[in-house]
Amino acid sequence: MEIEVLSPKGYCSGVTLAIRCALKAKEENPDKKVYVLGMLVHNNETIDYLNSKGIITLTNKDNDLFSLLDEVPNDSILVFTAHGHDEKLDELAKAKNITIYDATCPMVRSNINLIKQKISEGYLILFIGKKKHPETEAMLSISDKVLLYDEQLLNNYLKTTNSTIFVTNQTTLNYEEIMEIHQKILDVIPSAIIQNEICNTTRLRQKALKSLNPSTDLIYIVGSERSNNTMKLLEIALNSYPHALVRRIESVKDINDYDLSNKKHIAIASGASTPPQTVDMIYDYLVNFSR
Repeated sequence: MEIEVLSPKGYCSGVTLAIRCALKAKEENPDKKVYVLGMLVHNNETIDYLNSKGIITLTNKDNDLFSLLDEVPNDSILVFTAHGHDEKLDELAKAKNITIYDATCPMVRSNINLIKQKISEGYLILFIGKKKHPETEAMLSISDKVLLYDEQLLNNYLKTTNSTIFVTNQTTLNYEEIMEIHQKILDVIPSAIIQNEICNTTRLRQKALKSLNPSTDLIYIVGSERSNNTMKLLEIALNSYPHALVRRIESVKDINDYDLSNKKHIAIASGASTPPQTVDMIYDYLVNFSR
């Protein structure tokens, strides 16, 4: 049995920085409760790890950060997640004398700054992103000049507007799907200015997955269903390797030994918020199984 771990594996740099930010908040405020508004990153093992360090994750069904902020006591410590957030939350937190630690991913922060710059230059922003995803919500909160892409909006409103259109996107989408959407936009609005903001780590993971040996007969995608980049890897694996068995798992506990029967080439791909040690444990399990 051949076992291949795709690179990059485990945490991306943005996730690593976010975790460090949360741990720093606790280290600098050991006697205060530290709250995270939403999931710091979309991985349950990581959230459990933070909880073990006394860092409390606040979530609700709709990821309504404003109602979650109401749960944070005055004079406490608050960490904003890696995905960005509505800046009105900063003002509300400061009014409650809450100390803020901002774990926004540098790539997301760069995109926020880019959108603000283009709005100041008079552009209407068309943002390509997953509806209700926290990164998308953060971008839409910047201004009413930021519109969420869909084909109906493109063909009805944007086709007739006199505004100059600037296009950008969520950082964790499928690279090839983004290229197709860009072409659709240009077909309708040839003057649109497009900037691809797919995170390089996300792009490299997708590229590595698409470059597997055709003989690969089992693919594990390691990560949470709440992780958009993980789910994009799952889509790519299912579409690119219809002959292979594809499984999304979160840990070694999710491996079904029955799936391993008669498998000769196994590939392991991981989302950007998946702990590297989780990937290592899965690899070790498969190695021991094959002996």
